[in-house]
Amino acid sequence: MMDGTSVDMAPDGQALLGRWALKTAAMVEFTTPARTFSADDRAELRAGIIPDGHSVFLARYGGFRAKGGGRISYSPLIYTEPMGSTTLYALTLQVAHFVFQVIGSGKAGGFVLDVVDHGGVEKEAAVRIVPGDSGLVSWPPKFALDDRSYELFEKLPLPKP
Repeated sequence: MMDGTSVDMAPDGQALLGRWALKTAAMVEFTTPARTFSADDRAELRAGIIPDGHSVFLARYGGFRAKGGGRISYSPLIYTEPMGSTTLYALTLQVAHFVFQVIGSGKAGGFVLDVVDHGGVEKEAAVRIVPGDSGLVSWPPKFALDDRSYELFEKLPLPKP
């Protein structure tokens, strides 16, 4: 996937990649003051279970850094709604052509928020593998992210406070 090679993933492959992405997000959050993964979320990950309240998207990057470059961003955000307040996060990691993004609230705030799309970014530029829909997922998506759309992809999924 880093080389841009096409891959068809069955549900078990999606779950494996999804758990790896979630584990990476859980580790990266220790470099920030935010804590969005609850103790229950971490226990489920250790047991090989994908915890509720997290979404994982895959995208293809075709911009300037696709030739061996990479980047990572972690964005926490306090989200308030009538049911209460929680800290959300978006971890976006790009290595060559492969991009994954983990978005979620976990269960730390008492409610779960699932993200289903990326607003202004072309809907056919990312595929969601968590929560899985138990079907075959083909990668890469129809459209590749360029440098401008990558920045939108990185920033748009979180709701406005």
